[in-house]
Amino acid sequence: MDAIASGSIGADATHDAGPAISRLLRWRRMLKALPRLVPFLLAWLGGIAVLGWAGTRVDLYLLNVQGVPLPHPYPTSGGA
Repeated sequence: MDAIASGSIGADATHDAGPAISRLLRWRRMLKALPRLVPFLLAWLGGIAVLGWAGTRVDLYLLNVQGVPLPHPYPTSGGA
C-alpha cells in the first residue's frame, strides 16, 4: 500500500508506457484523419490522371478546320 500511495508503481508504469501511449495516440490521430485523407488523395490522383490524359488528346478543331498540322517530333539529330 505504501508503494501505491507514494506513486512509485504508477510513476514506473507511466514512465515505461509513455512512448507506447504516445505512439498509440499518434496512430489514433492518423486513423481519425484517414476518412478525410482518402477522398482527397483519390481526387488528387484523379486530377493528375485527367491532366495526363488531356495531354495526349489531338485538337481536332485545329487539325481539321484550321488545317494546322500536328507538331513535328522533337529533333534528336542534326541542327546548327
